Amino acid sequence: MAWNLKNPRHFDTLMNFTTEEILYLVDQSIKVKENERNGIRPKGLEGKTIVGIFEKNSTRTANSTFKAANYLGMQYFYNGPSGSNMGTKESVADTAKVFTEMYDICLFRTFGHDKIQDYAKNSGIPLINGLCDQEHPTQTIADLQTIKEAFGGFKKLVKGEIKPLKVVFCGDYKNNMGNSWMYAAAFTGMDLVMFGPKEYEQQCNKDIVKFCKDLFKKNGGSITFTEDKAKAAKDADVIATDVWVSLGESFDLWEKRLKEMHEFQVDKKMMDMASKNAIFMHCLPAFHDMNTEYGSKVAELYGKKFPIVKNGAIEVTDEVFSDTKRNWSFVEAGNRWTSIAAIIQELLK
Repeated sequence: MAWNLKNPRHFDTLMNFTTEEILYLVDQSIKVKENERNGIRPKGLEGKTIVGIFEKNSTRTANSTFKAANYLGMQYFYNGPSGSNMGTKESVADTAKVFTEMYDICLFRTFGHDKIQDYAKNSGIPLINGLCDQEHPTQTIADLQTIKEAFGGFKKLVKGEIKPLKVVFCGDYKNNMGNSWMYAAAFTGMDLVMFGPKEYEQQCNKDIVKFCKDLFKKNGGSITFTEDKAKAAKDADVIATDVWVSLGESFDLWEKRLKEMHEFQVDKKMMDMASKNAIFMHCLPAFHDMNTEYGSKVAELYGKKFPIVKNGAIEVTDEVFSDTKRNWSFVEAGNRWTSIAAIIQELLK
């Protein structure tokens, strides 16, 4: 299908997209992956340029953008957290206008969604939201691709009846990844269970909740909230989680978050309560052992008070994360570059 493109059109928030457009992007991302494996490279974007602006450090998004640009024959320039004067000596708006004169497309990773909006309003080239505190839209496309690759689609056959896949997001579901999973379920008609502290439900982004509930009415699927691990895991096809203190948040938040969320860790017991073919997903980085500075520090400071983290495993146990059959997080990570390549192709048509 052809997009109804504005000039330029931005991949800034998934609220600006239709179900058909999102499903099309997922299929295009799968096609990019297949073409690359078969040595097929697209034509038409050779010599085009993309700039990455990262106010937050990045592993997957930064490197996925480089891989996507390389595959498309484009040139990529990376601005790290100290790589430009934006926000210190130059405004977001002025930076957007400067890069409009230099590049063909921009990917921006930042904090508040207001910066994404400010950049998009002042940019004469397409903008891709590489993550903000509100949502992580390129991750959503990669996650849907991963589910489609794992299950063949977003529905399942149960005793002769077609039913939606069941996805469980565990922990801090009020954060940007909680929002992103809400979008993912609503666009595809999956049943989503938010498994975390009850009080977090009132802290969810009300605009996104309304947008997604309207989509559920059209596409099927549902969203529910629970603190009951057995209820959440029963018949689940996908169990996903994210870190409990997000990138850029203060380390001092760990004790508060552990107190709120120590009962919502993904462990083997939870996976065993899920469907036989259930998979685990994590957008990464994951704290599952003592081999990270954060994991070991949290274990040292809070392991006695919260025994679940005494071995450095926080949101997911190492037993679950090391299960190569069920853990699809690395496939999910690999799909980041194909999703970004698909998005670039569509925005530059």
